[in-house]
Amino acid sequence: MPHLQILNFGGCHKMTELHPTMGHLKSLINLSLSHTALKKLPDEFCQLTSLEILNLSGCYQLTTLPKKLGDSRAVEQPLLEKLKVLYLNDCSKLTMCPDFTSMPSLETLDCGYCEKMSELHSSIGHLKSLTYLSLKHRKSLRELPQEVCRLSSLKKLDLTHCSQIISLPSQQGDSKSLKENSLENLEVLKLRYCKNLRLCPDLMSMPHLKKLQFNGCKQMVELHPFIGRLKGLTNLQLRGCESLKELPEEVWQLTSLKELDLTNCYNIAALPSQLGVLKSLTLDKLKVLNFCNCKNLTMCPDFSSIPHLKTLDFEKCVKLSELHPSIGHLKRLTHLSLKKCKSLRGLPGSMGQMKQLKSLILKGCHSLKEIHDCVCSLFNLEVLDAGGCKCLASLPTFLGNMKSLWRLNLSLTAIEELPDSIVSLQKLKVLSVIRCKRLKFLPASATVGSLMLLKSHVVSSSGDEKSSERQHYSFPQFPPSLTKLYAQDCHQLEMIADVSNAGGLQKLDLENCRKLVDVPGIEKLKRLVKLVLGGCRSLHDSFQERLQ
Repeated sequence: MPHLQILNFGGCHKMTELHPTMGHLKSLINLSLSHTALKKLPDEFCQLTSLEILNLSGCYQLTTLPKKLGDSRAVEQPLLEKLKVLYLNDCSKLTMCPDFTSMPSLETLDCGYCEKMSELHSSIGHLKSLTYLSLKHRKSLRELPQEVCRLSSLKKLDLTHCSQIISLPSQQGDSKSLKENSLENLEVLKLRYCKNLRLCPDLMSMPHLKKLQFNGCKQMVELHPFIGRLKGLTNLQLRGCESLKELPEEVWQLTSLKELDLTNCYNIAALPSQLGVLKSLTLDKLKVLNFCNCKNLTMCPDFSSIPHLKTLDFEKCVKLSELHPSIGHLKRLTHLSLKKCKSLRGLPGSMGQMKQLKSLILKGCHSLKEIHDCVCSLFNLEVLDAGGCKCLASLPTFLGNMKSLWRLNLSLTAIEELPDSIVSLQKLKVLSVIRCKRLKFLPASATVGSLMLLKSHVVSSSGDEKSSERQHYSFPQFPPSLTKLYAQDCHQLEMIADVSNAGGLQKLDLENCRKLVDVPGIEKLKRLVKLVLGGCRSLHDSFQERLQ
């Protein structure tokens, strides 16, 4: 098979060696030996002068590469001069990094998960065409050679989980050599979970970065001020940078930034102030801002400088007590999470201007006593989750403008009744009031039904008269769109309004509603598939009769 161009042995788990005649395949372009049991490659392997793609990923028994690859004469006559792609990832027993002088045309090099390979050969600097370099999960790698700075074509560098690296090499020399030896084409730099990285790299040599990821760099205390020069940066990930106390004011110069993630940056108290010339700058392309679990965040940013946000997350910002009134400037915001902001006392009225908001998460805001009336004007709101707001005692009276709301969670709140306007929520599908210990009537007008039912018990023992009275107290108060109603463990709940209007109701859970006396209209629910009434010990006899 002298003219063979593609040869795939991938997944031949029991193959331990290659035949020496492999070297005769002068036309071979693509060779896959991934996930085989090869321990070494024959020297004849270096005769594959047409080879462009070599896949050795998952060769867990491979300990060395052919010695000829490191032959000093390879500079004049490269052995694998056409090789463009080399996969060595998951070669867990490979200890020596190859000499790259014999493969000068490499464009893609993946040495990820080579956990015993403790260094990167200095000849890496010869790879002038290299665009992708992955060294992720190289836990023995302590440093990168200075020659990495010569990779002028490199676009993506992945050092994820290189836990021994403390810093990256810095450029050295005069201005001319700095220009020649820069990572000027680098677009993506991943330093995720380099847990011993203390120094932020000098970003001046990487002017075209688009994505910069420091997730889990627990020892890094500051960002290099040159970050402001990254005019093309769109994504900055600082999730889990626990030692980072502040951001440099130069972040306001990142005018192309689309996403900023500060999740678990425990020591960040606020975004930097905009002073001097920075006052005129806006991050008008920023779409996602994440402060999740910034436990010491006390100052909410002024949103007038970031007007086009779509997603804003303050989850578990336990010291945040109020939102900046400029939040109303966020006309394009669709998701706002304030989950477990335990110190948050209220919502600003300006939130009513956020007409594109679809999801408002207030779950676990223990200090929140009321939801501002402005929320009722959010006609695009689809989800309102106030579960666990234990001080929340009431809702705005008129909910009718929230025409898009399909999920309303008020579980574990202090509400005593729901407003009658709930019937106007045309798209409401899921209503949850679980463990609302003070809830007596669902909704408010059910109080009338409770009184009328009591009257019917006292006035007459005639079945016809009771039926007549029932027509008076059965007020349809649930929207026809409702499919699920969860009200279990509402120990004070006495009366629920007529449910017959909710013809699509499929699940009704009223478990342990000990004082509940009736569920009017339940006999008309043709689509009901799950009804839970365990522990409802006060249900009237007539209820049982109507179910039969």
